[in-house]
Amino acid sequence: MEKDPEGKKIYKLLIKKFLPITIFIAAIIAVFIIYGRDMLNIFSKPENIKSYIESKGRWGVLIYIALQILQIVIAVIPGEPIQIAGGYIYGTFKGFLYAEIGIMAGSAIAFFIARKFGIPIVKLLVGEQKLMHYKEKLESKKGLAITFILCLIPGIPKDVLVYASGLTPISYRLFFFLYFIARLPAIFGASYMGAALGNENYAVFIALAAGAIALIVLGFVFKDKIYTLMKKYEE
Repeated sequence: MEKDPEGKKIYKLLIKKFLPITIFIAAIIAVFIIYGRDMLNIFSKPENIKSYIESKGRWGVLIYIALQILQIVIAVIPGEPIQIAGGYIYGTFKGFLYAEIGIMAGSAIAFFIARKFGIPIVKLLVGEQKLMHYKEKLESKKGLAITFILCLIPGIPKDVLVYASGLTPISYRLFFFLYFIARLPAIFGASYMGAALGNENYAVFIALAAGAIALIVLGFVFKDKIYTLMKKYEE
């Protein structure tokens, strides 16, 4: 019987391209099913994250960075408590550094997953409606400016934004340059808040938290208006 070279080629392509990511996603789902409740409890408050990290001794920094990476890859995990916890545990500057490392590494993984495997895989990790919503915005004529502004605006789900960016033609280097610059203020602010909490400077923490909440609300309310205004001036 004559062998089917085309079928064999497709089979090898499927094994090479989809088997690793399928195993990766299956592992994430399995971990989340088994430990999901405990993980969400840990991630819910900076104090819980602090206790968990400190219980790991000398491995604490690496585990903190790993948690930050995991938060980006698994979009349902809240990011703000982890970023605040960095400053709470390590102080403003070290907390900012460790959070930045984890966020950029996690974002690189998310971007790679989207760029390599496309919508069928990405929609398993994030909501398809939000994913396509941001993908459409980023593919407009002012896509680069919109990318930067959406990364800068508080309240925008940055993990979904990274996945959406990976589905667009934007280059890896250009995206991460814009993404890195735009994320700096929020990550530093969260680390500073955490440090204030760790130093029991509650007045500063409350003031910063109130300001952050106000910015998030404003960003959520006006993000579509900003996008509409930019679209109006497209050539």
